[in-house]
Amino acid sequence: MSWVLRRSISLAFLGCGLIAMGCGSRDELPREPLSGTVTLAGKPVTSGSITFMPSDSNSPGTGATAQILDGAYDVPKVSGLIPGTYRVTISQIEEGSKQAAANAQPGDGDAPLMKELIPAKYNTKSTLQAEVVKDGKNVFDFSLDAK
Repeated sequence: MSWVLRRSISLAFLGCGLIAMGCGSRDELPREPLSGTVTLAGKPVTSGSITFMPSDSNSPGTGATAQILDGAYDVPKVSGLIPGTYRVTISQIEEGSKQAAANAQPGDGDAPLMKELIPAKYNTKSTLQAEVVKDGKNVFDFSLDAK
């Protein structure tokens, strides 16, 4: 084999190895799955999102967001949370009637208004918290008041 061919093959294997090492999404953090339900005024939240953000800014982990469907959500272990305390925010957005946007130009049409259906005390001003534990049953059910 010529020197050039051997070098090319070696570089190709090296490149494949580096690519394969970069493809793994495992961060080796002790992640935990979590799940639960969300109700508003006693009724399941039909659709929306729930977000868990670390309460401690020095936490080595990140937050997680899950979709709420028919009042239930689920975060699998692969994208789960490391044990700790998390601030929880819940949101359900509904597209409202169309209204001309404040800065719209003639001919731009109408822009839909987005309406938050969950009270601010559960999203922008949320004080909800969840304590994720190692190897525990991390089920968090949230019963929200409509007011």
